Amino acid sequence: MAGEDARPPVPIQAQGERIPAYTFPEHAARALASMADHADWRAAPAGRMPELDDLDVEAARAIIAKALISRGDGWLGIEETRGLLSAFGMPVAPGGVATNADEAVRLAEAVGYPVALRLASHTIVHKTDIGGVRLGLGDEAAVRAVPGAAIAGRERDLKNRTDLRIPRGANWLR
Repeated sequence: MAGEDARPPVPIQAQGERIPAYTFPEHAARALASMADHADWRAAPAGRMPELDDLDVEAARAIIAKALISRGDGWLGIEETRGLLSAFGMPVAPGGVATNADEAVRLAEAVGYPVALRLASHTIVHKTDIGGVRLGLGDEAAVRAVPGAAIAGRERDLKNRTDLRIPRGANWLR
């Protein structure tokens, strides 16, 4: 047992090299494991950059520049976000922005029921907190019932806009 005057192990000096000393064998085993992991990493082939020749960087820059000029920094709008994702080759769920119930129904029918509706607002970030997201709308009547109810009493900048989003088969919403 170590007493009050116990000192940590002192590394050994041998032929100009320093050999570490460990109090417990587990510490030595961890050090060896770390060295082995590092050696494996160093021996692995260098990664390679993927070829991203399908990016439309100019379109993405134009979207960002237009947003910055029109309103400064902040959140991108729905269509801006969809355009930016598309410019970088990211899949975008079918949908769009509707400014009234008729447009929302047309989009829902184009996408296929059930659909989700979400308020379109630059100022309201947490739309679910105010009831601005409705999921699983299965028919025209359900879609028509949402815009007025969801927007009633909300901020003026909403302009009766709803964002029609994810169609059937989007398992992260189911």
